[in-house]
Amino acid sequence: MSSLLSHRIRRDVNRADRTAIGVAVERFAQELGDQAYAKVSISRALNLYQTSGVSVDAFIDLMFRAKGEVQDRRDYPGKAPMPRNRMAYFFAVVEDGLGLRKEPADP
Repeated sequence: MSSLLSHRIRRDVNRADRTAIGVAVERFAQELGDQAYAKVSISRALNLYQTSGVSVDAFIDLMFRAKGEVQDRRDYPGKAPMPRNRMAYFFAVVEDGLGLRKEPADP
């Protein structure tokens, strides 16, 4: 139980940062066709922001770059098909940009 609690993310982001991230995520969710409730996507972004330790400006800049990458992948897919859930792909790109993406375990 203590290991679960030690990984829990506190939601003590100040109001201005929460608002800035929330507005950006709601905009991206609409543009990327997110099916999840806005509150869920905002919480996910806030958890990533808190875990990363970067400034709010750097985090929002990274989110804009991630959205651009998702749109580029949609417009120019190359050989790999576009993932069905663009918002999930967006968050994967954000996690990767923050260095938080976990590598798959070797079999």
